[in-house]
Amino acid sequence: MPAQGLTQIDPLLVPFLEASDEAECDRLLHRLTSETAGPVIKRVIGNKLSSINSSGTEGAGQSDAEDVYSTVILSLIGRLREIKDSSSDLAPIADFASYAAVVTFNAWNAHLRRKYPLRNQLKNKLRYMLTHSRELALWDVQEQEQVCGYRHWQTKQKPTVTTGEVRSLRDDVWALERAGCLAASERTDIQKTALAVLNLFGRPVELDDLVGIVAEVTGVKDLPSAPIMDDRGQRADVASEARGGFDNAVECRLYLEKLWQEIAGLPPRQRVALLLNLKDPEGENGLELFSLTGVANLAKIAQAVEMGAAELAAVWNELPFEDSIIASRLQLTRQQVINLRKCARQRLARRMKQN
Repeated sequence: MPAQGLTQIDPLLVPFLEASDEAECDRLLHRLTSETAGPVIKRVIGNKLSSINSSGTEGAGQSDAEDVYSTVILSLIGRLREIKDSSSDLAPIADFASYAAVVTFNAWNAHLRRKYPLRNQLKNKLRYMLTHSRELALWDVQEQEQVCGYRHWQTKQKPTVTTGEVRSLRDDVWALERAGCLAASERTDIQKTALAVLNLFGRPVELDDLVGIVAEVTGVKDLPSAPIMDDRGQRADVASEARGGFDNAVECRLYLEKLWQEIAGLPPRQRVALLLNLKDPEGENGLELFSLTGVANLAKIAQAVEMGAAELAAVWNELPFEDSIIASRLQLTRQQVINLRKCARQRLARRMKQN
């Protein structure tokens, strides 16, 4: 780490960044993630769990918390190691605890978008309503929490509705009708239901709590998606091993580093067929795990799939590609692409077993 960058770094990070012994680096990294970041991550996730269960989702809870926790830990490990790299030009972290909170919020929201698409659609509709109305508003409070309500509530600094009040209404949504805030015929109207909740409380409500209550009233419900077993074998193992905190996260990163080395050694067409179709358990872009953990940045991944970095960035959100698209790029048939990927997996399985 360049010396001139240390003045802009959170003092908590300086011992780790200056340590030269690898064992000492691991010890300090463990302390940063478990003692500094860990409680922050758990607090943010804990605050979110009640909201996710109030939104009509099923099967949500500890598994969601574990997935997000491990994702954040892996992200922080990757980011800190990148900053420690003397060749890194990443911006320094001035407040590590705050940075961990932001990463957790982003990881949680990304997790919800993937696992609960109907809930995410509802949240987007409510956010649009709140930000495109003269009477309503959406604003930030501590640790990036967003609350909403009538615009004049923001200037009057009204206290936010409590968790207990939200839970009571969630358990008895008919209270909206008994209070005359919502007619029975309006229970499927998202906008009217949201206004009824605000009118009943008369105070600002956290956005996620509002989403949960509106979902309960209007019947918006995501069913748990079945795990995707095809085209994700190694990624599934990594996801389960990553749960449980720092030690498993470190093992996961070491595993990914070895895996990436083996992937890089594949014949070019096998490598392209594998990576451009790589999926995580939710069927999303599996390459994100290598990027997230700092094992391979965008430039390295682009080189591996024989694309320019700008070209890969432009199509990143479209990944994983269908086999027909990969076939067109490689000027092969779809079946040839499938065969190449099968050969790549078999080789990786053998090589990783030897390691």
